[in-house]
Amino acid sequence: MMARLPVRRQPARHARQYDRDMRPVIASIMGAAAALSAVLTVDAVRTDAWTASGMALSAPGAIGLVADGHDYYVPSDVAWTDLQGGFHSSGRPDCLPPTGKQEGPVTVHAVKVEAEGYTRRQVVHVRCMESNASQVVAAVTRK
Repeated sequence: MMARLPVRRQPARHARQYDRDMRPVIASIMGAAAALSAVLTVDAVRTDAWTASGMALSAPGAIGLVADGHDYYVPSDVAWTDLQGGFHSSGRPDCLPPTGKQEGPVTVHAVKVEAEGYTRRQVVHVRCMESNASQVVAAVTRK
């Protein structure tokens, strides 16, 4: 007598088509979840970066901004972005001429620096903003 081989059943045609159609959707969801996880991890690690906005005292030898009880010293040679969105890797920002009075408004990006037992917020980038009377009040956010 001949042995009977088991018959392998094929999934229904519509089930195979559904599986094929769902592959890109599942891959997109998994990719988005991985990207979000990476962003949250990197952002959680960086607790020593700040963004502050307001008017800056712009003198010939120094530029300073006070926001939320913190002093921000702006180097005269710093990376900055002009009003048109053009990036400059160095130099004094055009929106902070050495007038000896309040200039701006500007947004500064700072990082924590520790040296010789002192800690301060070092400005690493300045963004020039449109002058608007409602922006005179300083605001600080922690990244």
